[in-house]
Amino acid sequence: MFMYVLEPSAAFTVDGTTGQVTVSNSSILDRETNNEFTLQVYVVETNTTEKYRSPTSTVLITLLDENDNNPTFTAEIYHANVAQDAANGAVLTQVVATDPDSGSNGEIRYSIIFASDNGKDKFTISADGNITVSGRLDANTVDSYVLVIMAADRGTASRETTAVVIINVINVNSTNEGGTDTNAIIIAVVVCVVVVLAIITTAVVLLKRRRAANENPEENHSSNMELENVRNDTEDEYQSLQISHRRTRTPDVIYEDVKARSEFPRSQLDIKEALGQGEFGTVYKAEAWQISGNTGVTTVAVKELKGMTSSAALTAFFKELSILKLLGTHTNVVSFLGRCTETEPFYLLLEFVSGGSLLSNLRTSRTHQPYGNLHGGSKSLSSRDLTKFARDVAKGMSFLAAKKIIHRDLATRNVLVTADRTCKVSDFGFSREGDEYESTTKTRLPIRWMAPESLFHRKYTTKTDVWAFGVLLWEIVTLGATPYPGMSKREVMDGVQQGYRMVKPRHCDDELYTLMLNCWNADPAQRPEFRKIQQTVDTLMEAEHDYIDLASLDDNTYTSLQTASDEKY
Repeated sequence: MFMYVLEPSAAFTVDGTTGQVTVSNSSILDRETNNEFTLQVYVVETNTTEKYRSPTSTVLITLLDENDNNPTFTAEIYHANVAQDAANGAVLTQVVATDPDSGSNGEIRYSIIFASDNGKDKFTISADGNITVSGRLDANTVDSYVLVIMAADRGTASRETTAVVIINVINVNSTNEGGTDTNAIIIAVVVCVVVVLAIITTAVVLLKRRRAANENPEENHSSNMELENVRNDTEDEYQSLQISHRRTRTPDVIYEDVKARSEFPRSQLDIKEALGQGEFGTVYKAEAWQISGNTGVTTVAVKELKGMTSSAALTAFFKELSILKLLGTHTNVVSFLGRCTETEPFYLLLEFVSGGSLLSNLRTSRTHQPYGNLHGGSKSLSSRDLTKFARDVAKGMSFLAAKKIIHRDLATRNVLVTADRTCKVSDFGFSREGDEYESTTKTRLPIRWMAPESLFHRKYTTKTDVWAFGVLLWEIVTLGATPYPGMSKREVMDGVQQGYRMVKPRHCDDELYTLMLNCWNADPAQRPEFRKIQQTVDTLMEAEHDYIDLASLDDNTYTSLQTASDEKY
């Protein structure tokens, strides 16, 4: 008797009887990392002590490409200067994006999807990413433009990313080769005349007041004060009007090559009440008509990017949009439903989750007594509820990890809870796509959830999300206490660097705390993957055992409930 054996066998397996080779672990197959596998099939004698015969067959497996990578720009923000008299066709700068996929999946096309200050007639972008002048520029009218460039591949299911280009328009007529510009001379003369007239007028006024001072000095003092106040008020008003004028310029939106499939008609959206305020805008509750295949009205959450915003805000908005379009659908991840980006204000349309954040649910449960455990029948959270929360988040994060999405801000405040207590991972404003992301800017992120490699080297991977999951698990166990209670921001950073880990809560089972410690391993490679975490928590859920003994929870031990998300660096 004999059977077939395959080596190496990490990603493939062979049927011992038929010799059929199949995929056993697709998660480790990545054409961009390794596109060929050479396997040896052996025949093993089952009735002898001899281990192998000679190899009977060599199997060469070539991986075909799929469109599983976003294009990547060489920079998130590009800068360019241009003279206002630059001729049409003048090249300002070149944006460059690459895509490791092959064929049409890796072919990139560029388009300008947003341009501020009526810039649609001012600039164009070529097939190779060169941005050129296409209209008349005037630095006295508009001295800077903000463009959002989209790089999209030509795959069947196109993937895209964005970058921001800031263009400063320079007035080269302020000086010329022969000396001072004519316009500058005229302006200088006018200014001098105005100044001289102002001096004469002021002198006359002061002379009259000085003559009247002997008659009524108190009145004179009062008049001087009023004049000073009027002058200050006038200056402030002028300054305010200047700022207001610059902020209320209405930008245009341009779609050149890529028409977004996810664009939703603004006329079918009815904005209701505000739900919260973000760094760059407001989140609203709204009703959408015929969205995502639904024939009627659907309640949605609308994330708004308001008004003429900074390049940082635009970059963050379109980065989040590119991540949201990758999500797909999963029970434990908030769904992306569409966008409104043809006119301002820009909207992201998301699944509406009615139960609030996991953090608020945990903290609210502190007010309900008695705590329930495995079979708790009260409205307060039970041990099984808390364990299920952890499992839901692990399932959602496992889904994101499989899509190579790094969340970068996983915490209970960024997990939403449905009416039936299902957790959904949300808030992808800091998320990035890829195996690893290294921040080159001083990104503001909460430090209490950050792994050492993120804190000190600004490196982010799925394994940094695993670290954050360990902190989230601690939040769940303590019903929403702030991590590292009693420690300042600097103390947390120093402690993590020196190997400090939060101690086991007294009411937490050893198995659950061991999972936390595994997530907090200093070596990212030694931290478990999310699919393994999911399996571990699934096993805990199957057991008839309380891994969180809420009856033993001492509320006085975990009273640190400050908003640590504001503690950033």
